Amino acid sequence: MIFADVYYILIFYLTGTLFALAGFAVVKSVFADFPDKGYILAKIFGLLGVSFVMWTLTYVFKLPYTSAAVVFVLLAFITVGVVANRAEFFADLRKNLKFIAGEEILFACFFGLMLIYRSAVPQIVDIEKFMDFAILNGLYRTEQLPPQDVWFSGNTINYYYFGHFILTTMNKVTHIPLSTAYNLNVAYIFALTASAGFSIVLALTRSRIASVL
Repeated sequence: MIFADVYYILIFYLTGTLFALAGFAVVKSVFADFPDKGYILAKIFGLLGVSFVMWTLTYVFKLPYTSAAVVFVLLAFITVGVVANRAEFFADLRKNLKFIAGEEILFACFFGLMLIYRSAVPQIVDIEKFMDFAILNGLYRTEQLPPQDVWFSGNTINYYYFGHFILTTMNKVTHIPLSTAYNLNVAYIFALTASAGFSIVLALTRSRIASVL
């Protein structure tokens, strides 16, 4: 069981890195003055960008919301970003490699810390977890939008679900069982929030001590 959990964690983490690469080409230009060229923020904007394009393709153009479609859009983002800025893309990565590696370690620490916390009570049993889990299940199973409501059979979800859609987009790439993916999602959101805070404060203060605090 523990080996399966470690495998899921690694797959989820590496998938997150792919989404970072998907967003880095654009983010590094917008946040050029950031010490990390906005690499940590690329994790957020890459996932957000791929999810928005996938949502538009499915909701507006009725393209099936499948794992293959998500992977295609993800790879398209990475390919376009690399081809359009090939020289600068790899140059920025090499130039800031040590700093980016340090941020990845920090991100991994935040991610691991929340996983340890969630491992104490991994059950989906209180507050809005039932509803969140139901929406995630509905989105994961559907190929069309809006998704079917798993509680109110025959009807679509009458709720703002784009945040859940973003996480499901990642889940459709990893194919991790949703009961496990749910806790990975929670840990990932925490790590993204904490790491983004570090990156922004560092850019504003140029102080690593202030950024950590």
